Amino acid sequence: MSMKITSRIIIFTIIALAIISVAVAGDKRIILTVGEIIVAAEDTLAVLPVFIDSPLDSLAGVEVYFKIEKNDFLYFASDDMRDDGLLIAADTTGTILSGWEWIGVSTLDNTLYDLKISAMADWPDKKRQPPFPPQRGGKLVDLLFRVDWKNSPVGDSVWVVKIVPEKSGFSDPLGNTIGIVTSVKRVCTEYAGDSCLVWKNRRVGVLDTAAVRFKDGSIKLADSLRIKP
Repeated sequence: MSMKITSRIIIFTIIALAIISVAVAGDKRIILTVGEIIVAAEDTLAVLPVFIDSPLDSLAGVEVYFKIEKNDFLYFASDDMRDDGLLIAADTTGTILSGWEWIGVSTLDNTLYDLKISAMADWPDKKRQPPFPPQRGGKLVDLLFRVDWKNSPVGDSVWVVKIVPEKSGFSDPLGNTIGIVTSVKRVCTEYAGDSCLVWKNRRVGVLDTAAVRFKDGSIKLADSLRIKP
């Protein structure tokens, strides 16, 4: 199967989480770590790095979903777009995604408090782009946040930036998801009152925490370091 064909199914296998991925015992196949930063001195744009280790696998497809608690003074910079049409809330310059042929940045909940990053190394009908090789200490993306100091609370505050595991995934050059294990579940698809008329077997995928680890990060608004009027 050529790369052009397999690349078409990469993003769908990530979303569906429906292909078996065998974990390597004793080794994390993916470690995704959101950084920790301190914002001070009236900075109105905060840049939060997200790092990735993939020591055993080449990466050809990525989808990661981030969330932050709703508030009035710190949110994803999804209120503006870059020249290429992507939300300004994500920057791939100098990251492992730099040069990938398809990158999507969107908000699933249509708010300023969630962000989805989707990317494929090789896009159909374009020049072949090789996947990113196994590595440690790489940067996946920089997340950009708006800071509205006028509405911020008095005193230092820390805001957690979370990764949502059930909406995140990775795939290799063959379209196989990394760190997802599947099982067959019997579900009812048609009811008559409280009785089930039709049962079907469906394959469901869940994150294998023995193979993939997500580490949430944080943004500290250092009120004590603000420039006082």
